[in-house]
Amino acid sequence: YGLPASCQGGDAEAIFEYEVFYVEYDKVTGNVSSPCGLYFEERVMGTAKHFDAKDVRSAKLVDLDRGGHYMFNVVARSLKTRQSMAYSPLEFRLKTSGFAEQEEEERGTFHERST
Repeated sequence: YGLPASCQGGDAEAIFEYEVFYVEYDKVTGNVSSPCGLYFEERVMGTAKHFDAKDVRSAKLVDLDRGGHYMFNVVARSLKTRQSMAYSPLEFRLKTSGFAEQEEEERGTFHERST
């Protein structure tokens, strides 16, 4: 991936790879707060989609449905140890028209899924 062999450094020399997972909210069947749960949703259940972001820290997902209700999460994997961790899952509902974002009072905010 053009990353340094030492696996140390900052933005110019990545030490983590990132994977973005997203699944329709009502199709979540398991634990989307762990790497294993996210891989299960994608590979076993077929409910999650996956974007291999590598060392990129922002991504534009173009296959989301307007009005859709989604859970998102990111898995970070150390290039040195190969250990993975997942961030806290985020819930997001897209508007049905206009730009794909939340209503004015909630714009830019995410909600963790309650269990």
